[in-house]
Amino acid sequence: MEPINAREGGTIQITVHLSTFGSYETRPKIEWYHHGQLIVPDNQHYRITEDHDTATLEIINVTKFDTGQVWCTATTSSGTATTTCSITVEGKDEIDL
Repeated sequence: MEPINAREGGTIQITVHLSTFGSYETRPKIEWYHHGQLIVPDNQHYRITEDHDTATLEIINVTKFDTGQVWCTATTSSGTATTTCSITVEGKDEIDL
């Protein structure tokens, strides 16, 4: 996945595209990780949605803590595949009016 540059307070969406090799194969089990910890969706900071052929991690109200590596694992009975994404979060632009 391409690196992501974000601003504090914004929202990031990371989507992975899934492919299956025939209708007989079950959909992979998808897990997202950040800072070495499994991401548990709370619909306040982390939201995870899954469709037939995609899985999306949404990070809401991004903070500098969100800087780092996020990875996604897809697991089936055939094995596991992992992809990573580097996130860099910059501070909000301060504008004095």
